[in-house]
Amino acid sequence: MTAFQRLALALGAVACLSVLVLRPVWTVWTGVDLVGLASIAVLGIFLLRLATRSAAHARLGRVFAGLGMAVLVLGLLEGAAARLLARDLEHKDDSTEAALARRDNLRHVFDATFLHRGLGRGLMGTGALYEEHHYLPYVLNPKATYGETRQFDAYYHIRRTEPLRPRSAVKWRALALGGSTTFGERLEREEDTWVHRLEDRVRAKLGPDCDVINGGVGGYTLNENIIHYTMLLTHLEPDVVILYEGINDVEPRWHSPGTMPDYSNFWKPWHGAGTTLPEPVSALAWSSLYRLWFFRARIRPMEFQGIQILSAKDQVGRLPDNLEKNGPWVYASHLEELVRLLLAQGRKVLIVPQYFREAEPHPDVDRLFMKGVAEHNAVNEDVAKKLGVPFANVLPWLEPNDTGDDCHFTARGSDKFAALVYEALEKNGLVK
Repeated sequence: MTAFQRLALALGAVACLSVLVLRPVWTVWTGVDLVGLASIAVLGIFLLRLATRSAAHARLGRVFAGLGMAVLVLGLLEGAAARLLARDLEHKDDSTEAALARRDNLRHVFDATFLHRGLGRGLMGTGALYEEHHYLPYVLNPKATYGETRQFDAYYHIRRTEPLRPRSAVKWRALALGGSTTFGERLEREEDTWVHRLEDRVRAKLGPDCDVINGGVGGYTLNENIIHYTMLLTHLEPDVVILYEGINDVEPRWHSPGTMPDYSNFWKPWHGAGTTLPEPVSALAWSSLYRLWFFRARIRPMEFQGIQILSAKDQVGRLPDNLEKNGPWVYASHLEELVRLLLAQGRKVLIVPQYFREAEPHPDVDRLFMKGVAEHNAVNEDVAKKLGVPFANVLPWLEPNDTGDDCHFTARGSDKFAALVYEALEKNGLVK
């Protein structure tokens, strides 16, 4: 065995074993790294063997030797990068609760980026699920996973995995508008949302050529729902629009200086840089060097902030005064205009009041928030009566254990809510 070959074997062995030195457990990436590094070592040895066989042609021999050594150096760098990356992903120097949560989020983003796994519950409601838009403050990012799958339609920016059929292929279609309580926040499976459960009930009764589309987006106020509908969702041509609105519109009312018609006292421009999911170059995703650079440069600096960006944050003590001062007139005006638009388009409308209860960890704030929600529910009922559209008062049948927090349904609650909404649709002749 020549000196070159001995060096090649030594470098190849070091490159491959460097991965195992770090990894405490066997993972998918361990296998990928080992296969890749073994291939690099074999290629390097092959090139060095060609170099020794090409001794009669000195120039060609030097080329092969140089290539072989470069490949083996790449193997060493890849092995070292794999070690450093694994150390970064398992970094445990800071064991505080906040640090552990951030580390888990970083790992979830890395796994979602390179292994196409779910983002994890800790990232629900954060900027990682959204992307910027030229009309709306943000929209659902179709490249993001929710639970363990990609569930967001790329054209309409809604939560739906089933392909949307042309309207001509659908006998009856409903569209639900709202915020996270319509979207189904905290429910990792789309099938557990009340909108999907409602679609199951409709199809069981009327057949598979019926749709119930989920147009809810976490954090959207009625203003965002109106823009989303008029820009995109109107083209779904629904027969019925179900409005489950009112919770998020309380927020602009208790923030200074006072409720603006465009909610500019609440929203400020949101820029996704540093919060949204970064996109890697797929051709380089195999490389530990690239993954290490990408993690340190693009993932680790991420800010896992909530998507609702406030332009003002008042102390809790001021919230009651703000809520009292800023009545529900802006919400009432916008709701009436939306319903008038829907009716003018020939759509049927069902208005459903929002369910909200006090819950941990802020029951005192929830009690105050409930006042605003109740006022908006009263607006919902008044607008329904004024414009002659059905109002489904489902609140007497809902219970605290139907939600996992103050307002977001559990799977059991979703099924119950879907049954109540279906009953209201049927009672008012809206299901055909």
